[in-house]
Amino acid sequence: MRTFFQDVKHSVRTLAKNPGFMIVVLLTLALGIGVNTAIFSVVYAVLLRPLPFKDPGRLAMLWETWAKPSQNRVVVSPGNFADWREQSQIFEQMAGMAGGRRLVTIQEEPTEIHSVSVTRNFFEVLGVKPLRGRTFSPEEYHPGFRVAIISDSLWRRLGEDPNAVGKSIQIGKTSQLSQEPWTVVGIMPPGFNFPSDDDVWFPLAQDALGLQRDNHFLQVVGRLKPDASLAQAQSEMNTIAARLRQTYPQENGSPGIGVNVVSVQEQTVGEVRRALLVLLAAVGCVLLIACANAANLLLARATTRQREFALRLALGASRWRVTRYMLAESTLLAVVGGGLGATGAYWGVHALVAFDPVNLPRIQEVAVNPSMLLFALLAAIITGMVCGLGPAWRASRADLNEALKEGPERHGDRRPHARVRSALVIAQIALSMVLLTSGGLLLRSFIQRIRVPLGFQPEGVLAVELPWAVHPRVDELLECLRALPGVQSAGAATEFPYDPPGSWGPMEVEDRPAAAGKEVDAGETQVTPGYLRAAGIPLREGRFITASDTVAAPPVAVINEALARRSFAGQDPIGKHIRRGSKIWYTIVGVVGDTKGFGLEGEPMPNIYFSRLQDGWSGSVYALVRTAVPPLSMAGAVRKEIHSWNKSVAITKMSPLEDLLADSVRLPRFYMLLVLAFAALALTLAAVGVYGLLNYSVVHRTHEIGVRMALGADRGDVLDMILRQGLSLILTGVALGLAGGWASARALESMLFQIHATDAAAFAGAALVLIAVALLACFLPAHRATKVDPMVSLRYD
Repeated sequence: MRTFFQDVKHSVRTLAKNPGFMIVVLLTLALGIGVNTAIFSVVYAVLLRPLPFKDPGRLAMLWETWAKPSQNRVVVSPGNFADWREQSQIFEQMAGMAGGRRLVTIQEEPTEIHSVSVTRNFFEVLGVKPLRGRTFSPEEYHPGFRVAIISDSLWRRLGEDPNAVGKSIQIGKTSQLSQEPWTVVGIMPPGFNFPSDDDVWFPLAQDALGLQRDNHFLQVVGRLKPDASLAQAQSEMNTIAARLRQTYPQENGSPGIGVNVVSVQEQTVGEVRRALLVLLAAVGCVLLIACANAANLLLARATTRQREFALRLALGASRWRVTRYMLAESTLLAVVGGGLGATGAYWGVHALVAFDPVNLPRIQEVAVNPSMLLFALLAAIITGMVCGLGPAWRASRADLNEALKEGPERHGDRRPHARVRSALVIAQIALSMVLLTSGGLLLRSFIQRIRVPLGFQPEGVLAVELPWAVHPRVDELLECLRALPGVQSAGAATEFPYDPPGSWGPMEVEDRPAAAGKEVDAGETQVTPGYLRAAGIPLREGRFITASDTVAAPPVAVINEALARRSFAGQDPIGKHIRRGSKIWYTIVGVVGDTKGFGLEGEPMPNIYFSRLQDGWSGSVYALVRTAVPPLSMAGAVRKEIHSWNKSVAITKMSPLEDLLADSVRLPRFYMLLVLAFAALALTLAAVGVYGLLNYSVVHRTHEIGVRMALGADRGDVLDMILRQGLSLILTGVALGLAGGWASARALESMLFQIHATDAAAFAGAALVLIAVALLACFLPAHRATKVDPMVSLRYD
């Protein structure tokens, strides 16, 4: 141990004499270890850390599957839930949940929150208990009890009252603007928000649900028996589903209802797993490039110190002692670099959690923890050992006779050593090519995604989401908003124009009965007069919904072009009669353009627009206010006008429609930017590696270059010689990187939009960028070589 500390102290003194070398190596390793530590902390919290439930591996979500229309995860009817729970032998328990929205006043501001009503054994299935208070008692599941359990987050927003349990808070339904007192009986632990971002839980009585099978609104979670597997559960539920299709042919047989069993872990993180693993692989490439760069620098430094090591060996030091000293030096650099990297990762993780740019699941659980610090320490030690092995082996194998006879300036140009350093540079270029290709594919995919024709005009529109309670008087509110200076038009609908319709089903055309199984499925959207104009959806034929389309007028509908193509190909749809899920026939009075959101693949969905005055309304109110000025500048006036109209209205969302569209693609944008950032970092490190190798080569070939110039070579010949050396490394690395890029593109395939994994433009662009940057790095030492004075170099030798 004493000799180990001696090696460390000597390493510190030696490195301090060469601060430039030390800073470059430390920064290289800090970048590599830092980004790896930060991304690993996210991967650990999101993918690896157990969910905050008892035996989370035994928890599963159960969904209905529909054969027609084809859907894989559909909410469950109460009747099916009751039969699943009664007939299953694989699950210990099942619980049902019905999500919704409620209104709470926070700091005198009406606020909409997520709520969920749960069946009797919900908390027992999950194996969680409130941090304060208790769960619901059996009698509280009967109608008439106004009790609630709130989240830690809501408790804090309400003022962190330590005596909140037992007190009442005002909670209202979104279908009404008034609020009623509910007694808080429990406060859940921090981080618990199951099934998704919920703030309040209410008791849901199974008796109140009945056994209806034509209304699907329950989410179902179950706990498997200790020895049961997901495969066994899926097999059993398939049998139960087949039995229910036979027993209830009208409700279950016609849509072909089955069951899909998914682990809660998969349900929570399944959509982001592949992307996070891709990011982890990307930062792994950055770390390998950093290691190769540091190893090359250490190897070059060890070469210049061959005379020192030879003297040590000649004076009696063992080869193991020299090896140990070099490993101690490289490990010291790696540990210090790892400490710097961990510090940077700490701030990076805090920034990520604070801004939460992509709504990653479990993002609030990402934090600096012992696992993160252990990862940084292990990464630093392993990096130090990997970087130091080559130089240590080189130092311990010094030829005493040659090393003591030659001057320090003559070492390092032997072919075996040059080949090792060249191989490390080629590896850096190849790994950079893999990252550049991946980043290029994601960039091309993102460009394709945002080039999707939207079918409406989001520019100059302020989007406002309001609770359902506003719907009966929404026309009155819209008139108030239209009266504001700067407002050109305003309207509301049951969803924003980039969202898919909230409900859909088979549509009939009068006097044209659909063949069995070939009904056209169409969505429906309820709109106010002025909505289609405010959204900028173009009118192709006929007219829009107007204020005259009231309940006293003949029922009318406007269809989109997709429906016109599907049901009225070669015909004029104006005047035709259609109906959807009711006995009322609607007259088509207009055809409008199709709308889509960013990244929606395939053809636009057929859709029907109904007048909200003639048709029912369900869900929130999505209002659009088209302005003659920047929409964000109108936000304050619109908010003030809404609260002047009714101070109890909670504004769920208010933002320019363009920003909401941008938010809809923030996850792919986030992944693209991260991979491109890692690719840029890798490219920089690779360029430094190329520069360092060629600069080192020029220094140690000064005598050779002088001889060549003395024998008649001009500066162009010297420049060409060095550039050829660099270009051969670059092209070899690019060729290997193309093969690696092809393999990585296959892993990215599911994340790409309208781009093939073998997209030629992405591969060619990555290769050209890499070659250009690497050649620029080659030019600097090549230019230095042309400045060699033959007389000086020959005298120096």
